[in-house]
Order: sequence, then C-alpha cells, then structure tokens
Amino acid sequence: MKSVLLLILISLISCQTGGWTKRSLAENSFYIDRSFTEAYKSYSNEENIDYDNYIRLSVYSQIVSGTNYKVCFIDPKADYPKIQEYIVYVPLSNGRRNGPEFKVIQHKEYEGGNLVSFNDETFSKVEKHLTKGLENTNEKVKYVSYIFTAENEESKFFIVFADTENGEHQYIFTQDKSSNELDYINKIK
Repeated sequence: MKSVLLLILISLISCQTGGWTKRSLAENSFYIDRSFTEAYKSYSNEENIDYDNYIRLSVYSQIVSGTNYKVCFIDPKADYPKIQEYIVYVPLSNGRRNGPEFKVIQHKEYEGGNLVSFNDETFSKVEKHLTKGLENTNEKVKYVSYIFTAENEESKFFIVFADTENGEHQYIFTQDKSSNELDYINKIK
C-alpha cells in the first residue's frame, strides 16, 4: 500500500507545472521544429514559407496541461531585425488521430535598443566570442563597431556590428540568463 501511495505521489510531482526549461536548438524534436514552423507562419501570415529565411535563437519548454514552447528567432531580411518571441501551446493529445495540435498563444517583439559600452566587460566578452567563432572562416574580425542588446525573461540577445576582412556585417548571440552561457548563433547580414 505504501509503495502504491509513493508511486502516486511521484506521478503527481512529475506532472506539476513548472518554469521554463532551456532546450537545445540542435535537439532533433518534432515538437520544437513544429513550434518554430507555427511561429514562422504566424509572423509571415503565410502558409508556404521558406523556413531557411529565419535564424533560430532560443527555445524553452514549460509543462502545463500540455506543453508550451517559447521560441525566439530573427528575420534577417527585415530592414531592422527584431527578436521575435512566440509561445506555442501543444495540448495533451487526448487520442487525436491527426497528431498533436499546435496553437500560437502569444507574440512579443524585442528591439535591440540598449547599446553596450566599449568599457563594459560584456563588450569584450562578446567581441572575443565573435573572433573565436569566426577564426575558422574567411571572415576575420578587424574590430567590433557596436553591440546592441535586447532581452526577454530567459535570454539576453546581442546584435553585433563588426568590420571584417569581407566588409561590415551583423551577427547575433544569445546568452541564457540562468547559466550566463553565451552562444554564437549566426550572421544576420
């Protein structure tokens, strides 16, 4: 009897709703990929879009009566790229034959409005990370002109303007606030 009660208690604890959990962009997950797809469709207002036009920045999940996926991406073709954040809800399956349902329930947009000072330790950290990230490419960094930040609850985004041997370019980094881990994501332009 005690073992049955213990199993029930463990089951209830594991089903509790919780905070956001960081997921990997490299994770091979149908749910993550489909959440990004629904966010892209909502952002562009189109059904048939080229998913390669967008740069994935971060993904977090949250257990509710189903699962929420918070996906962030940037549209490099926009005049001034802004961080797009979507929350996509996937309810419990309840035996649906057509597969899981994905619903966009929230959208926020973040501009890179805060300039990082040259004297700030963060500027040096991001600059070093960019230089290291590009060392095996044909884009060697001459200098970083400036860095703008934007942030949501879980992440801080750095939009870096740099002069390289191949001209001026923009790059994007994401930093998880809980771990302070800095990830080089991609070249924007």
